Amino acid sequence: MKDVRSLTHKLKPLLGWHQSCAECLAHLMINLIISGSVNLAVLAEYMGGTAQIASNH
Repeated sequence: MKDVRSLTHKLKPLLGWHQSCAECLAHLMINLIISGSVNLAVLAEYMGGTAQIASNH
C-alpha cells in the first residue's frame, strides 16, 4: 500500500487528476509489473477488494 501511495503522490500533480483516478492508475501500473500480464482477468486477481474477480474487469 505504501508503494501505491507514493506513486499516487507523484502521479497526481503530473496528470492533474482527481486523487481516486491517480490512485487507480497507480494500482494498475503496479499490478501490471507484478502480474507480468496485460490481461484484465489476470489483473483483476491482484486488485483485491470484496467484489468477485469477474466484476473487477
